[in-house]
Order: sequence, then C-alpha cells, then structure tokens
Amino acid sequence: MTPTENAVRLYVYEHFVAAGRAPLASEVASGLGTPVVPVHDALRSLEEQHVLVLYENTSEVRMAMPFSAEPTSFSVVSGASTWWANCIWDALGVPAMLEKSAVIAIASPVDGEDTQLAIGPDGPDPGTPGCVHFAVPAAHWWDDVVFT
Repeated sequence: MTPTENAVRLYVYEHFVAAGRAPLASEVASGLGTPVVPVHDALRSLEEQHVLVLYENTSEVRMAMPFSAEPTSFSVVSGASTWWANCIWDALGVPAMLEKSAVIAIASPVDGEDTQLAIGPDGPDPGTPGCVHFAVPAAHWWDDVVFT
C-alpha cells in the first residue's frame, strides 16, 4: 500500500467513524490537501486490494468494511452515533473496532421487524440468546461482496 493509499484509507475510516457516512472523493482530497486525481487513483487501487468497495463506475465509497455508505438491514448505535453495517458480521465488527458498547438493530427481511442485540467491545453478554447464520461461506464473500 502506498503512502497516498494509506492516507486515503485512514481518512475514509476516520470520516465514517466521525460522521456516520462515507466521505465523497472530493472531501477526501480536500481533507488531505491533495488534488482529487490521486485520491481517485488511490480509491480504485484500494478497491482492487479488497480494502473497500466503490459504487460501480465511480470513485465514491460504497463500503469500507464494516461500514456501509447506504442504509442496510443492520444499524449500529453507540451513544449519539449511528452507522450502517453491510451484514451481521460487519455489525458485530463495529463495536469491536471502536472498542465501544453498542446496540445492533437487525431488520428482518421477512417482516421488517427489528431484533436488537446489545453488545460490548468484546461481544455479546454471555447467555445472550441468538444465532448467526452465514448463507455464503467466507471464502466466497468477495465473489459478490455487495450481495454477501
């Protein structure tokens, strides 16, 4: 990873944490005090390295795991901050990454009803009921990471 790619990656993650949303490529460039073309190049390279996912045919961030730039069935709330996660695996990763307690709201794809899971930075409290099912084996997540 080049120094520019690393700076862009770090900026994207810090922005997600602070703002609850992905930064635009122009915001990354402005924040880093660099021209936008190297930022576009760095973002595309980071996507090729499976560090993040861009919207198709753009240089705009769609996913920087565990964060999603758009609403999903998995919201993570900690204090006054809310983030969208791409899947349950990522939703569990947000509190661990931030070392914060959080509540994960999971919208049922069947009836839209929310299930809530209180979780600390080390995982759910012992005895918390529930089960997580991964329909796609981890070895195949990047076959279609947006679907997965």
